[in-house]
Amino acid sequence: MTSKTQELANNFGISLDDVAEWCGLHYGRDFYTESAPKKREWIERYAEMHGLTAQAPSTAPLKQLAAQVRDSESNEGCDGDLTVVSKSLLDKLLAAIASRDEAIGLSETFMKELLDSTETLTGIAEEHGARTLADLMYLHSAIVSGGFIDHWEGESQALKLVRALPSGERWASYVQVISTQP
Repeated sequence: MTSKTQELANNFGISLDDVAEWCGLHYGRDFYTESAPKKREWIERYAEMHGLTAQAPSTAPLKQLAAQVRDSESNEGCDGDLTVVSKSLLDKLLAAIASRDEAIGLSETFMKELLDSTETLTGIAEEHGARTLADLMYLHSAIVSGGFIDHWEGESQALKLVRALPSGERWASYVQVISTQP
């Protein structure tokens, strides 16, 4: 894997394994055997399909923001244990923490509603197929990350199950329907 390929994935906050699975599942292609330029193209397509944009500092991972705040520390001109940090970096870090907390809360609500609607997750797979269960787990991840999933009509009943949940329309907003008809 070239460093440019990994760097591009990092800029979007994307796992290369997620891109590889998506390529294989939806396009029948082996991401890892593609050329470096083709891998970068797949990463960009994955990002576009999932509504991802390259991460600016305000949406950078929490560890990176925390490191930036720590690097901005200065004790010059301060008495005692006082430390001065960059206000804009600290504001970005606090906003990222609040956003992450909200996303985690939403994902917990989704999972609670889903589990309340069925006896077992295995029952979903038995009744509606493994693809439906997989899509629901991908949806849970999309809610956490603020992304979305592709829903291929006729291949999964995830959207039908999601809409039947108490907050169904909210969860449906994380689903992009892709028609299998020409």
